[in-house]
Amino acid sequence: MIKLVVCCCFLVSYSLFAQCNATLKIAILNNSPPYSYLQGSQYAGVDVDLARKALHAVGVCFEFVKMPNVERAKRYLAVGKVNMMMGIQYTDALNRSAIFSLSYRDNVQRLFINKAEFLKKRTLIELLQLQPLILFDTGQYAGPEIDYLRLEPSFSDNFQSVATMPQRLMMLSRNYGDISIENELAGQYFIREQQLTTIIMHPYLVHRDPVFFIFSRKKPILTQEQRQQFDQFLLTETEKTPRK
Repeated sequence: MIKLVVCCCFLVSYSLFAQCNATLKIAILNNSPPYSYLQGSQYAGVDVDLARKALHAVGVCFEFVKMPNVERAKRYLAVGKVNMMMGIQYTDALNRSAIFSLSYRDNVQRLFINKAEFLKKRTLIELLQLQPLILFDTGQYAGPEIDYLRLEPSFSDNFQSVATMPQRLMMLSRNYGDISIENELAGQYFIREQQLTTIIMHPYLVHRDPVFFIFSRKKPILTQEQRQQFDQFLLTETEKTPRK
């Protein structure tokens, strides 16, 4: 397992580093831009940068632990093999094994399309009347409307599960699908990086819900006071810029 150790605090003296009694392990997926990715030998991204700043603010040593997928990371968090995850949506089941921070951004799900005429349809129901093939990720919650339509006999055959966003958007660009459901910023980032000029983001909002950092209940590392300081830092940062 690849680990990138970032031993930190306030970077004010060597003696402060020596006070670290435990190192907080952060599960990370290194191919989820713009939220987390490997840039050279360093992890970067929207979530990574905010986590790093917040943990600096509370004076905690930490390291990133590479995970192959979110489900593996959740299992490790439940048993205390990792202590923190980034960019997580709330579920009652996860709340039993994790402590949630304040929400720090929103997960916005949009429709990405490969035909300009789809823009004439204003809702997902109207689009489905054209019998498109919709690519989606079963591991990414896209809201109650998608859950309902996938189970509706009239539309169930229109949905196809594809494991990763790069696969879905490349399929879309090659007309192996008609619509892909993606995180707004991640989809736009990938399209720009890969120059997939035939793909357009539809204005219809599929789903929006808050995103959190979470800490293991089994082994949180941070004290309650430090988590409160962490949350206060998030509150201050999110007040500076609009939520995305």
